[in-house]
Parts: sequence; C-alpha cells; structure tokens
Amino acid sequence: MVSSPKRVPTRKIPLYTRFSTAHNRYLYDAVSQSFLQISPAVYDLVDDFIAHGCESERLTRDGNGRYEAAVVEEARREVQEAANEGMLLSEPAELGSFGSMIDIEKTLRKHCHQIVLEMTRSCNLRCRYCIFSGLHGDYPAHADRHMPRERIEEAIRFYMVHSREEEQLAVSFYGGEPLLRFAEMKHAVWYAKRLAGEKPIHFNLTTNGTLLMPEVVDYLVNNDFFLAVSLDGPAIVHDRFRVFDGGAPTHAAVVGALSRLKEQYPEYYRTRLLLNVVLGPGVDFEQLEAFFSEALTCDLPLTITGIDDPDGEFEQQFNPENEISRGFEKLEERYRQNVVEGVKPSRFLRSLFDANLAKIQRRPISTNLPEFIHPNGICLPGKRRFFVDIDGEIHPCEKLARTMPIGTIRDGFDTAKIAEYVEIYRGISKEDCSRCWAMRWCTLCFKSALGNEGLDAATKHGYCENVKSSWKRAFALYCSILEQNSEALNFLKSVTFS
Repeated sequence: MVSSPKRVPTRKIPLYTRFSTAHNRYLYDAVSQSFLQISPAVYDLVDDFIAHGCESERLTRDGNGRYEAAVVEEARREVQEAANEGMLLSEPAELGSFGSMIDIEKTLRKHCHQIVLEMTRSCNLRCRYCIFSGLHGDYPAHADRHMPRERIEEAIRFYMVHSREEEQLAVSFYGGEPLLRFAEMKHAVWYAKRLAGEKPIHFNLTTNGTLLMPEVVDYLVNNDFFLAVSLDGPAIVHDRFRVFDGGAPTHAAVVGALSRLKEQYPEYYRTRLLLNVVLGPGVDFEQLEAFFSEALTCDLPLTITGIDDPDGEFEQQFNPENEISRGFEKLEERYRQNVVEGVKPSRFLRSLFDANLAKIQRRPISTNLPEFIHPNGICLPGKRRFFVDIDGEIHPCEKLARTMPIGTIRDGFDTAKIAEYVEIYRGISKEDCSRCWAMRWCTLCFKSALGNEGLDAATKHGYCENVKSSWKRAFALYCSILEQNSEALNFLKSVTFS
C-alpha cells in the first residue's frame, strides 16, 4: 500500500462507537483501538458531549432527568479526559492507494501469487443460490463451453512469467465444475510442473464433490491437491438448494465421496480438505453445529459464507415467507461459555467466531490514527490472485469473474484499467470510510461495490451497516469473555486469518 499525497488538516470528527455486554458498557475508540469501560451516564451522554463540546455548561444537566447534575458532570469530565488524551476525535483518515501505474506494473510484472483457471462454464448441478444457475435475472446460465488445452498452456505460461519473483507457485482450478474437465486439469498440472522446474508448486481444486470418483481421488492425493468441497450441512439443509441438473438431491453423493476419501486416505483427508458452507435463508445454526460435529466432518476446517443477495431477489424467490435464521445467539453463548471455562469449542463454533476474535486480540494499540488507511478489503487486482476465464480474459478473482476485466493473457495486464478501478473505489469510499469508526475492520472489496453500472457508492453503502453491526457484536463477545476470564483468549495466538 502506497501513501497518497499529504492530507491538509481538517476539523476533528468523532471516531468511536458504543456497545455493551450483559454486565458493562464500553466505547471502542477508533483512534487508539482501545476498549474503554464506561459508566451508564457516559454511554448515554457521550454523543451529546462530543456534538456540543465537552466544555459546554449546558450539558452539566441532563435534560430528561435520567441523571443528577453531579453524575452528568462526572461523565462529562471522563469524556473530556479521553478527548484530551487524543481519543474519540481525529481528523478524517486518508485512504491509501497502490501507487502509480508504473508501481502497479512493476508489481504485476513478476509478483503474482496465484492463478485461478476457469476450466469450464458447464456444471452438473443447478444450485438455486448460484448466480449462474439460470434463475437469477440477467446473469448468464451455465453453458457447455470450456477452456481449450492451448489456452490452458498459454495462461500457465503467462502466470509463470508474472510470478518469477515468487518463492512458490499456486495454480487453482475453478468452474462451473472443473472435474467435468478432469483430463484437461491433469494436462494443466503436468504442464505447470514442467515449467515450474524446481520451484515448489501447489494445486487447489474447488468442487461440488459429486465427481470424486476413485481415479480422481487417487490423482488428487498423489499430486497433493488442496481440496475445497461444498457441503452446506445435513441433507435437509444441503438438498434445499444444492441439486443436480434436473432437481435431484446431491447430499448423498457428496457425503459418500467424503466417506470413501476419509477411509482410503485418512491423513490426506485430515490435512488437505476444506469444506465450503453456504448459509441459506432460515438456516438452523444448532442443526448445522450438530452435523459438523459428527465423525465425518468434525475435524475439517470450514469456510462459512452467506448468500450474496444485495437486492433481495433470492430471498423473494426462495424465501417468500421471510423465514429467519435460528439459533445463532445460542451458539454464540455456547462458544463464550466454552472459552471462559477452558473447554475447546467445536470446529463449527470456532469457524464462526475465532477469526474475528483473533483479529481483535491482535489489533495494534496506538496513540493516534495512521495518516493513511488501507481502503477496506480491496487488493491490488492481479497480485494476490488473478482469474483467467475460458476466453483468456483476466479478472481480479473468481468472485469477479465476467464482471471486471483487467487484461488478457495475450495482451497482458491492463494497468491503466487496474489503476482506474482502484481510484474509482477510493473515490466512492472516501466520504464514508474516512469518517467511519470501522475503517480498520472493514473487509468490503470491489465485489461489494459492483452494481449494474459498475462500481458505485450506493451499492457499497448497502453493506456498511451489516459490517459495523457484526463487528460491534464481535467486540461485545470479546469483552464479555475477558470480563470472566482474562486469560481465556490466549489460544487465539495460533489462529490464522486472511
């Protein structure tokens, strides 16, 4: 991240938020990243103090009679002291950038970490929440189109040139369902190994799990693939949305394949497998925890995501009765009790809560706001990974496939377009993000800002409240645990997160 031009001093703005646990009230100060335990009076009156100035005599009495004048004055003094120490108020932050087009070109010339190949746009499933299922408006449906071998080789050659300063390589296979092109995938692995020479190279496969036949499994194990399989829970949950082309359920096929894999290759199963879990509307979290605590899945890492449905179209079509999800609060309390008592939570619980708490635990405490803040969760398109579609067009990642081109494998990266995307994102984010207490926690990226007409502020803004409310909830969970056991979260030192 490269700094932008030096900012001009401006009026200080509030940069904090309030939250509470069952026993205490807190302020999160975005300037220092400290949690301040506060009195009920400060909790209720801090906004007035900050808005009207802590020196204002008018605020020595609370107008609606909730507190006596002496209590109000003590609260005012506490807020004033925090402000005098540089907390609660700051000049707006400046969003950083990735430098000039020349800087971007230098980075992408030889520091690209991973290539993701769209092997095919065909799929043997028609998952109802998939935007390519043919059920979602203007999005193109799955099609019988594939990446030919010559383009696979061209893409891999392009990647090898643009990753030559990387210590290790990573090639990932995506679809559609990439195992429909198993022969071409094997060719890609052979070709990539040949070009990599002595440099370490890793292979990754994202699959729906229904085509993990013995021959396929043997090959994946022998080539040490990292394997991500989609499994949404027990059959009653999984088969609600994940169905074959034609509508038949898929759960039995996936679970059967996983059972055979575990039995035949237990060490590979334990160390190279990850489950992708999508939370559909009306999900029962306790039901999911019970399933993912069973012998087949209890030791596997999980990636848990929701359905990307910003306009509510999926909810309207598949959840017309507006059934709400159930049981999250119970699982949150179960996790809290487990951690406080020193009991290891289930893998499912840890997948829900560990990463955010680890980020909070490792946050740097500072005396002032950094001059430049990374613009949310965006990456430099192309560096961490890039996605090559079946036609050889390059996109930042599989989440932005077919929507945000950044070049072609024939003509190279379009650094002007990449710089333009970054500047557009910074532009639409500046007003809100530079004044937001969650600026250091936000993980929104290009995908969150992509509307019908490209990147726009309104689309991105639609995600902001969810981000802020989820972090306030995580802050409350974190503090509630430490209230009861100050050493309870030490295990988070070993937790990794992106």
